Amino acid sequence: MKKEPNLQSVLSRNRRWMVNNQIKNIIFRCPNQVASIDFLLKKFKKLGLKGKALNWLKKYPCCFEVYCENDEYFCRLAKQMKFLVEEVENVTDLLEPVFVERIVPKYSDMFRVVNCTGRQSSMEIELMS
Repeated sequence: MKKEPNLQSVLSRNRRWMVNNQIKNIIFRCPNQVASIDFLLKKFKKLGLKGKALNWLKKYPCCFEVYCENDEYFCRLAKQMKFLVEEVENVTDLLEPVFVERIVPKYSDMFRVVNCTGRQSSMEIELMS
């Protein structure tokens, strides 16, 4: 079967995005959102990546900041990536009421909106079944 170059290119870009997103999530779970390269290298094996973590991270300076401290390399999110993550969180928070309004009525047998405090800003979704 002949490989389609355009499709292969899209799949490759998607794979890189998925890996970088997973690395971002790993770094977020680390104390102070800083991970040692040795720690990330162990995770790279689980992500199915071959090669050195340091090389991968240095390919994406807009996503990851690599630095050396006491002869050990560390990685944290770059300013651009932090800004992007905050932007996504803000948009998600902003759209949350819209998601709830569209999703909860659709599954009213499973969920309901409750207000335990009386404040409109503190509505919660309760699992019915």
